[in-house]
Amino acid sequence: MDGIALYGAVVGSISILWQVYSWRRDHSTKIKVEVSLGALTFGAKVEKAVIITAVNDSRHPIRINSAGLETQDRSGNWAVKPLVPNGAGIPGTIQPNDSAQTWWFWEEFEEAGFDPHKPLVARVMAGNGQRFRSKRQPLFKT
Repeated sequence: MDGIALYGAVVGSISILWQVYSWRRDHSTKIKVEVSLGALTFGAKVEKAVIITAVNDSRHPIRINSAGLETQDRSGNWAVKPLVPNGAGIPGTIQPNDSAQTWWFWEEFEEAGFDPHKPLVARVMAGNGQRFRSKRQPLFKT
């Protein structure tokens, strides 16, 4: 009889742990942030830009309030554009397994004092205050 009770206790414990794991997985916020060099087309016009992409790897929609670039002086400050580019998906809500982008036109990027040869980090801030960062990498490899 003790063996059956032990078996029941083990199975019950595993079941509870699985439910906790599943609930945490379903309710956690997972955002992957990427920064890249790209080209935006506006009809026949092509503009060079630094593109910030946020990918929602969560199982629920996520509100992204802002996106920007960390200053390259390692102070922890970050630069956020005050005006949202026309057509950008950030700020906005990103559905599960979807992505949204915003960008800095190349001239804005250079005017803000960024160096594409130095490591760069993009950050986004979710509606709940969580911050997510890209990997630190230069736009141009030297």
